Amino acid sequence: MLMRSRHHHGAQPDEHLITVLAVPAALDRPPAAIEIDRRNLAAFQGLVGGSVEVVTLQTPEMGLYLNEEGKNVGLPLNRRATALTWAHHPGLQRTRDHVVGDTVLVGPVGDTGYDTSVPAEIRELLTVPARVQVQIMDDETTQVWEAAGNEPDWFGGYLWGLPYVMEAAQRGEHRRLRVVPTMSTGRRQLVMALAQQTLAEHRATPESADRVRILTCPSLADLATQIRRGGIRAGAGFHHRSLVLINLARHGESWIAIQDGVVFDVPALVPLARTGGLEGLIRSILATAAGDTGPGAAPQQ
Repeated sequence: MLMRSRHHHGAQPDEHLITVLAVPAALDRPPAAIEIDRRNLAAFQGLVGGSVEVVTLQTPEMGLYLNEEGKNVGLPLNRRATALTWAHHPGLQRTRDHVVGDTVLVGPVGDTGYDTSVPAEIRELLTVPARVQVQIMDDETTQVWEAAGNEPDWFGGYLWGLPYVMEAAQRGEHRRLRVVPTMSTGRRQLVMALAQQTLAEHRATPESADRVRILTCPSLADLATQIRRGGIRAGAGFHHRSLVLINLARHGESWIAIQDGVVFDVPALVPLARTGGLEGLIRSILATAAGDTGPGAAPQQ
């Protein structure tokens, strides 16, 4: 496994605390956020049960601490950590190297050479129960994600999506996989019904109504990236927080927004995304829905 350089010393003051995510081998023990002194090597060793090895993961950048001697001493397979490494480390997709024993996720190495806190989106994904959407990117040059399916939890989402990226890796291709929290089943059914009804009212073809597909975007920046590319077909939609945006036009743009069961029109979004105005519009909509129109309302995630 690939390792990255880190500095570690003895115990240090509390200002060096970071939030890490313990991912145990036992499936009946859920991942847990823990505060730890980033310069206390003994604390990391205690969490993995021995000397440490660190694997660098990508998208987002993270480090996975594991027991360096885990396989030699017969530690149990860690299925969840293995799924994470296969999804976020292209080299391990090809070799299919397994992770054993308890593990710890941290953020990227900071400017001082010490670990930072685990990325917020990974902490939320692994610790907050939610339905998830599995997404695949075939071409990194476009940064376009495609929704591949929905699963009840993050681990099931990784297990569902990994065959796509691993089969590509065996052919020498590189597909990216991500799993993001998405709408509940009930809310998704409501949104889909409203979208299909609105498409029909706008004289879209029945085929268009049947092909409503909604991509969950975890951040405003990601939402802008997905819309900026243009060429968005009728029935294609994007979900961010409480808001869903759907294009109705078979040629060009005609957008609606769906929020809390209410459907309303919004302006053409591709030009806004290309000129930097989309994020401001979305913040304004989210702030209005939350009843907060003051400065700093609805900050970007």
